Amino acid sequence: MSELHVSTRSFGSFCFFFFFLRVQRLVVVMAESTTQEGNAKCVMCGHVYGSAQGRQHGRSFKCWNCLNVEQTIRRHLGTTADLAEFSQAETENFFREAKSAKGTEGKVTWQTIRATLLRRMTESKISKFESNVQVEELPMSVLVARGWEEEVVRRFPSAESEAHGCALFSVPVRTRTWGETFQVCEQVILEREKQATKKKGKKDDDLDIPVCAGPSGKAEADDKKAERKQAQEAKKISTENVKIATWAAKCLGLLTQAETSLTKVIAKGESVAEAEQEALKLCRESLGKAQEWMRAAKEAVRLQDQNKEKGEDAQEALVALPCDASDVKVLLKQSTEAQKSLRESFPKPKAKAKAEGTGGSQAAKRRRTKSEP
Repeated sequence: MSELHVSTRSFGSFCFFFFFLRVQRLVVVMAESTTQEGNAKCVMCGHVYGSAQGRQHGRSFKCWNCLNVEQTIRRHLGTTADLAEFSQAETENFFREAKSAKGTEGKVTWQTIRATLLRRMTESKISKFESNVQVEELPMSVLVARGWEEEVVRRFPSAESEAHGCALFSVPVRTRTWGETFQVCEQVILEREKQATKKKGKKDDDLDIPVCAGPSGKAEADDKKAERKQAQEAKKISTENVKIATWAAKCLGLLTQAETSLTKVIAKGESVAEAEQEALKLCRESLGKAQEWMRAAKEAVRLQDQNKEKGEDAQEALVALPCDASDVKVLLKQSTEAQKSLRESFPKPKAKAKAEGTGGSQAAKRRRTKSEP
């Protein structure tokens, strides 16, 4: 009887242990499932979301934001073929940039998506395909002055030039043409928009994401309004850029003259012991301020030259110069007075002795008279 009691207790312990293992395994599986559902990675932007924040297509997960951007592209262009040309990194950068440009209503307008897509397409084509090779026939001295090594130059074909009296080397130079590539990509987008407009009466049955409630006409009107607003902002930036660059070029000419004269008088003042120190100090301060403003003006001119290669809607806004016309006028007047005071403190050169005049009176000229008959 005691042996049967012992065996029954052992069997009960075994059953309890087996049940405990099954429960523990079930808890682990449920935890893994919850973890997987809470860490779904979007194949478009690369961010991690919960399963309720997007839609699962087979093994691919897309968040709602990226699906909305993709749907907007398909609605306006009729296809998303341009996205297929992007690498995974380029795709993630595009969708992240598009989503970061949300408006106050939490939506991304078509104009913003279009500008982002156009820029990314241009950069992608430049980095992969777009490059032109130009060949210039130049003397060795010119190429070496530009930074080419003589050994590298001699690897390319050369020919003697009678007109130049030396050998001209044909060195191919690879240049990237951002502006031309931008125009090509823009033409592709415009053509797709035209084709999609022709098919606008057709229902978009193949869209993956439901459209927000509301009349379609209102959505189109909002897009057009946003497009007009962005076009106005782009025109405003372009106009302001021209204004800043024009003033920068004018300011650069005035300040360059002041810099030249200040540099000369300061160099002389530092070599003369009798020079007035206060005037010398003021000249140095004027030179430093002039050079600071010149750097800002040169940067504005440089950026405006780059903007000329881009379209009006892709221009980079210039930073206003730290000086206006009145500031430059005051600086020039101040530097002129300081230079005058400094020059007056320089020792005057000794006057040369005047040559003594030659003595003796000049013989009076005899007046001619008519002879009498």
